[in-house]
Amino acid sequence: MPLDGDTSAEAAAPADAGDGEAPRDAERIAALEAEVAELTERHARAVADLQNYRRRTEERWSERARAVLAETMARCLPPLDDLNRALDSVDDALDGHQWVEGVRLVQRNFREMLANAGVEEIAGEGEAFDPLVHEAVTSAPGPEGEIVAVVREGYRIQDYVLRPAQVVVGSGQQATEQQA
Repeated sequence: MPLDGDTSAEAAAPADAGDGEAPRDAERIAALEAEVAELTERHARAVADLQNYRRRTEERWSERARAVLAETMARCLPPLDDLNRALDSVDDALDGHQWVEGVRLVQRNFREMLANAGVEEIAGEGEAFDPLVHEAVTSAPGPEGEIVAVVREGYRIQDYVLRPAQVVVGSGQQATEQQA
C-alpha cells in the first residue's frame, strides 16, 4: 500500500515481490505494445481494403449502369432511322398533312428523349474524318479527309460511341478532275 502519496509501480507492488518481476512486467508491456501496434496496423489495412472495395464496387455498378443505358439507347436508333427515312421520302404534295406532322412530332419527341438521356449526334458533313467515331463507306470528290456527306447518322453517349456515323469522305480530287 502506498505511503505518503507515493504512486509509483514499486510502491504498488507487494512487499515480497523481488527484482525478477520488473523485467517480466517490462517484457509483458513490450509484448502488449507490439500487439497493439500490430492490431492497429491490421485495422488500418482492413479499413483501407474496405474503402478500396467500396470504390471498386461503385465503379463496377456505375460502369454497368452506363453499359445498360448505352445498350438501351442503341436499340432506339433503328426506329429513329426509320422515322427519318419516312419523313425524307414524303412527297411535296403530302407535306403539311396532319399525319405527316404527327410523324414529325414523333420524330422530334424521339430525338428529345435521346438528348435527355445524354445521347448526342456525332458531327458529320464538313468535319474532319475521325475513325474513332466515323465509318467511311466510300469516297467522293472533295477536300481530302473531310466528310462530304453523311449516309447514316452516328450517336454517342458521353465518350462511348453507340453507333459510328457512316460517311462519305473526300478523296482530295475536285469534281472537275474526276469527270475528265
